[in-house]
Amino acid sequence: MVNSNKIFLLVSLVYLIILLKKTQNYQFSLFLMLVNLLPFTIGRNILEVELMKQSEIWGYSLFDVKFFVPLYLSDVFLLLIYQNYLSQKIFGQKIKFPEHKLNSLTKKASLLLIAFLLTILLGSITSEFNTLLIAGSLIIVKFILIFLSFFIIDLKDAANQSKFYQLIASMTAFQVCLILIEQFKGQNIGKFIENRLPGLEIGTRAAESASLLRADGTFNEPNIAAIFLLMNGLLLINYFLKLNYKQSSQKNFIYLLVGVMAILAIIFTGSRSLYALATIFIIYFLKKYFFSLKEIARKLFNKKILFSLIFLASLILPYLFTRIDTLRNIFSEDGSLNYRIELNKYALSLMQKNILFGVGLDLTPYYLAKNFKTVDSPLVIFDQAPAHNLVIQLLSETGLLGFLCFSLFILLALTKIQLNKSLFFLPSLGYLIAAQFHPVFTNHYELTSFFFLYLGLGMKDD
Repeated sequence: MVNSNKIFLLVSLVYLIILLKKTQNYQFSLFLMLVNLLPFTIGRNILEVELMKQSEIWGYSLFDVKFFVPLYLSDVFLLLIYQNYLSQKIFGQKIKFPEHKLNSLTKKASLLLIAFLLTILLGSITSEFNTLLIAGSLIIVKFILIFLSFFIIDLKDAANQSKFYQLIASMTAFQVCLILIEQFKGQNIGKFIENRLPGLEIGTRAAESASLLRADGTFNEPNIAAIFLLMNGLLLINYFLKLNYKQSSQKNFIYLLVGVMAILAIIFTGSRSLYALATIFIIYFLKKYFFSLKEIARKLFNKKILFSLIFLASLILPYLFTRIDTLRNIFSEDGSLNYRIELNKYALSLMQKNILFGVGLDLTPYYLAKNFKTVDSPLVIFDQAPAHNLVIQLLSETGLLGFLCFSLFILLALTKIQLNKSLFFLPSLGYLIAAQFHPVFTNHYELTSFFFLYLGLGMKDD
């Protein structure tokens, strides 16, 4: 373990002790640690098992194609949650756990998610990479365990709920601050908490403008940072509105402040698709909560706020206009839109290899790397990556069966969340829309983990 990871482990243990003292609840402290560690995954693995040597992959790759199974510190805490829960159930310790009676929608959604995993395992039987697919399916097991944690964790408890949202606010504020520091510095801050892949630093510069920094916090890709900020920004704003600001204490305005700052910080990620998506959600909030937001603005507005807004606009607008101006280049031969279209076209062509089960989860980069020299693509340099569209990725890698299982799972889960009028609906919806433009499903475990976490908590949050 490198020194940076030793420091990371030490800091995490100290934080766990603080949580234990604050919550007086071992199980809930483990859960909060899991959530807190999710943004620190890529580059923070404590164990790495290589499944395929890079020498076995041919063709020119902009980034190294690598197949491995990592063990992150967040995975350790996920296992500890279930180990603690099962041991107390088995040995009959008199520990109160939250009761949760499964209704029809919850049962069906949970079974469909497990069925999705089974389709991946069934597909591995006939695949030339059966060992790789079986080992790689562990990431789906992680998602299932994160999703099913709503059986164990009780957010109906007012104290637990408050601590959870305090954690979300603090971790979101941390990412916002880091992104702002990166932006003002003009580069990453050079600390080990910033995840970097070897070789090229992905996404630190805009493809259309090498001088334009795209900040990404602890994530290794600015688009992923933007989706994280959108999901949690929406959650915090919704939570503030739920608290009934008229009766809440002044300190609750911190949720609104962090939520708004998270949405604004998306600008410095340079993610144009998230600009559009954030704008849609802003319009939604303005339309739904117009009078409430108007009253809040009247209550908070003063000269200091005015000068702060003017100062903020002077920083944001030049960057925003510069980034939007690059939209004219997305249709060029090496533009980002053309790149996505070519990736999606190739992924769809892989469906012909195995319509029912697909070519195998995460195997699109392998096939693209192996066949790059023969791929009919106008791109001179081609990054071996999955389809930049969740629907196409699932169809090509998990086949029709996998796609149907996952789609039905999402449909039932979102229906249950909506029926619950849960605060987790908008963050989950935001992830799903963003996933149609970015490859986030399995290659950005940290972000997708939040998606499954919020789906699970939303199904329980009545």
